[in-house]
Amino acid sequence: VSQSRYLFFGEMLGWVALLCDEPTFLRVFKYVGHLNMDEKLNMAIFVGFDDEKKNLTLETPGGNSILLDDEKGITIKDKNGNSIELGSAGITIKSAKDATVKAGKNLTLQADGGPVKIAGLEVNAEAKTALKLAGKATAEISASGILTVKGGIVKIN
Repeated sequence: VSQSRYLFFGEMLGWVALLCDEPTFLRVFKYVGHLNMDEKLNMAIFVGFDDEKKNLTLETPGGNSILLDDEKGITIKDKNGNSIELGSAGITIKSAKDATVKAGKNLTLQADGGPVKIAGLEVNAEAKTALKLAGKATAEISASGILTVKGGIVKIN
């Protein structure tokens, strides 16, 4: 990176900001005098904005980022491969490993216009006191292999 392409536009409490026009971006970093420009930029927080595409990017040196884009929506990514995307098609949450949703009280999953789907190699549902599954019109339990129904007392009808 050529130092002549950048403009230092401020230093306050040891923090320095650089501005570059082509493309327009800003890098903010803790001032460390003995490092060269490439080393300083690798330590910098990246702030990029594109007036034509109407977007803003914030990125940390560790690889965490937020993209605000007027066309595509909002994307949040972390260095571990996890992401949240908010766009015209809806919201997508991706986890590179396990994901947990916790609520202090109630948790509701609701789809007003279509089905709620739960899929996995194995799906377990467990209630500490009572489990109720109901269909307003119909309900079905099926298995392509063995179907086991167990209980202290099993009532049918």
